[in-house]
Amino acid sequence: MTGPAEILQELERSGDAVLPRRMDDKDLAAAREELGALMATAGWGSGFDGTRTKRVWALLARTRCMDRVALDRLVLPGQGAQALHYEQGIYPLPRDRDVMLTAIWALDDVEMPAGSVLLFSGRLYHGAGANTTTRPRFACCRSGFRSYSASTSHPPISGSSTASIPVNG
Repeated sequence: MTGPAEILQELERSGDAVLPRRMDDKDLAAAREELGALMATAGWGSGFDGTRTKRVWALLARTRCMDRVALDRLVLPGQGAQALHYEQGIYPLPRDRDVMLTAIWALDDVEMPAGSVLLFSGRLYHGAGANTTTRPRFACCRSGFRSYSASTSHPPISGSSTASIPVNG
């Protein structure tokens, strides 16, 4: 997929889209190094996160290595599979509203080639696969609310006003 229209079409069709090799080798190496240092000080997860998974929160506030990919327009060994869930499930929103978009950047080969980004709708049920390798796998996740212009095929939430919502170019 190369353009926004094709990406949005795939998101509408299947709920996800992989954009391969969006990070070059230099950016991947820098991200692995910086995030590896942060991961070394991170604690183990519990419950939903998995007890063999480490997570570093607020990456954009703690490191500069992901700045470029965060502005792009267009799990550790032995960890079991993550339970199926959907991102919008943490908010009291009707399930038929497509208001969130998640991006997962693969810094290692993690069910997609390193440097790729997976985009998926907040309505899509998903879960991370088990890490059956003998080494950590690095990926960065960013979820956010979609702009109204990116989700015009779904009606706005009842009572919401779209008059003041800026359209991103």
